[in-house]
Parts: sequence; structure tokens; C-alpha cells
Amino acid sequence: MKPNDKVELYGVVELLQNGRAQRKDLITLLALLREYIPKESSTFLDIAHCVAHNERDRGVAFDYISNFLQTFVLAVKKGGMFTVDGVFSMDVFLTEMHDCLHKQGIGNADLILLRANSGHIVDLLSSILDRIVINIQAKHIQMCAIEEIRSQNGNELTFQVNFKGLQEGYSIRIPRSVPICFPFFKISGTDA
Repeated sequence: MKPNDKVELYGVVELLQNGRAQRKDLITLLALLREYIPKESSTFLDIAHCVAHNERDRGVAFDYISNFLQTFVLAVKKGGMFTVDGVFSMDVFLTEMHDCLHKQGIGNADLILLRANSGHIVDLLSSILDRIVINIQAKHIQMCAIEEIRSQNGNELTFQVNFKGLQEGYSIRIPRSVPICFPFFKISGTDA
């Protein structure tokens, strides 16, 4: 990594840990670290790829939504159950980001401080990832995208799926005008 990039990352980490980072700061961090993220850090790497590409046709998020949609359509057609859970754990994201920063010599990264500011980091990610399209090529899917929605708990990052062509007479009928949203991040006791 270039020395100037390390200096910039050091400053971005300080901002993230103090809750003063802006959208552009997290974009900078993800862009500068993306090529150094190990493949086994799948959460951090996939989110960095989502920031780099406005449309996704592979990766953890793509695989998760594809599998969910297959299960959902099957449950609608034949009955049965399906579960909805967040795609990524915020704690795993922060841990993988922390580890990657340390491997690149950014020694000021403190996981406890990052976790303490995870709510702010989620807000920044929500703004950055809003409207990223997930290209699902399936007969019953009209559109799938990451979307920031307003809820009683504030803004939340979700996957939004618009279905088409699910016939009446099955257990559930979803009109075309009604999207289904489910969470992007799993929130655990240590998350925001």
C-alpha cells in the first residue's frame, strides 16, 4: 500500500472511531482497502464490491438473495416456511475491517471504538449502498435492490424485492405494487 494511502486511512479510522466520519470517508476506506481484503473476509469484501459496482451479479449478497428468493417462491407455490434474517453481521464486518486495517499497518484501528460507533457506520453504509441493484435473473422477480427505508426505528438498510407473476390461489399473493423488504445487517448484542 502506498504511504500516502496509509496516512489517509489512519485519518479515516480516527474519524470512524470518533463518530465524525462522513460518507466520503467510508467510501475512501473501502476503495483503498478493497484490493487488500483477503477472500476469507467475505462480508467486508462483498460490501466493498457493492460500493465499487452499482449492479451486482455475484458475491455473498447475491447468493443470499438468490437462495432466499428460490425458497420464498417455493413456499408460496407449495406451502411451507421460510426465514428472513439479515445478510451480513455488522460485528463480522467491523472485525474483518479492523483485521484488514491492521494487516496493512494501520495500527490505530481499535475494534472496541469501531463497535461503539457501529450505528454511525451503519448509517454511512446505508447512504453509500442505497439503490445498488442485485441482478437476479428469475421468472418471478421484477426488481431487486439494496434500499434504505424509513421505519419506526429510523432509516434501515434492506433488500427490496418486487415480484411478478405469482398466481392467485397460492398461500400468499403479492401484488406487483407491494415490495418485500428484509434486513441487510444482522444486529447482535454487540452491534448497533
